[in-house]
Amino acid sequence: MKIEIKSLNAVRLTKLFIAASRWLSKYADVLNDLNVYPVPDGDTGTNMSMTLQAVENELVKLDHEPNMKELSEIVSENILLGARGNSGTILSQIIQGFLSVVENTEEISIEVAAKAFMAAKDKAYQAVSQPVEGTILTVIRKVAEAAMSYQGPQDDFILFLVHLKNIANEAVENTPNELAKLKEAGVVDAGGKGIFYVLEGFEKSVTDPEMLKDLARIAKAKTVKRDKMEMAQEEEITFKYCTEFIIENGNFPLEEYKSKISPLGDSMVCAQTAKKQKHISIQIIPDKFWKLPLP
Repeated sequence: MKIEIKSLNAVRLTKLFIAASRWLSKYADVLNDLNVYPVPDGDTGTNMSMTLQAVENELVKLDHEPNMKELSEIVSENILLGARGNSGTILSQIIQGFLSVVENTEEISIEVAAKAFMAAKDKAYQAVSQPVEGTILTVIRKVAEAAMSYQGPQDDFILFLVHLKNIANEAVENTPNELAKLKEAGVVDAGGKGIFYVLEGFEKSVTDPEMLKDLARIAKAKTVKRDKMEMAQEEEITFKYCTEFIIENGNFPLEEYKSKISPLGDSMVCAQTAKKQKHISIQIIPDKFWKLPLP
């Protein structure tokens, strides 16, 4: 029997987020093994998975069907507070950007979803202090562009998701051609591959929901580490510690604060919620942590 979904309501979107979390968790080890950029510390899969799990943990507690506004608030707050590492923080901004467009709707059409993906892309680029192509940013940009230019049926959301998943896969496979570190290591970008798994999880939530119910019991996928990649991970890391902090009373100019802390490390990603909470992720030398300025 062919499954047909013309649009997404809050209940369906809730299921999509839960499915994406479980599907990403299944492939966390795969992403960890791909992780050579920006820091070859082998935790991209863990960080992205933990970020979405923070959302899943709250959604499975719901004892009622949320409307889109409530769902957006729950996801937005918990994905920021639960964000881990550079990739997790960027993922949180992608999700928040998407929700910023759909939060006041009750039904998400393909047209609205396309605009939401563009907002997701914009939010992700804005969060990164020095955007680099060939990364998770490139993948979400190409997905957003594909969503906006989509010419397929406007009443079949599954076909739309499959199209975006395929575009994400193509973008991921091309990342070594855009980032020399990836080509040297013989891998694709881990964060970008994570976006592919998120979209694939979205698709699975509507095409194979029974499988997702048992996903927690499925053994995590494993990959054989490549010799080239092991060599890449021996690279000396200047800023060895991923430091994250959340500022609860964040009613201050974010750009000004970023300029104060950026000289202390690299790979900085800054995010915030509508409630003015700010999440800062930065690679830093340990003794520099105590030099982080107050806002």
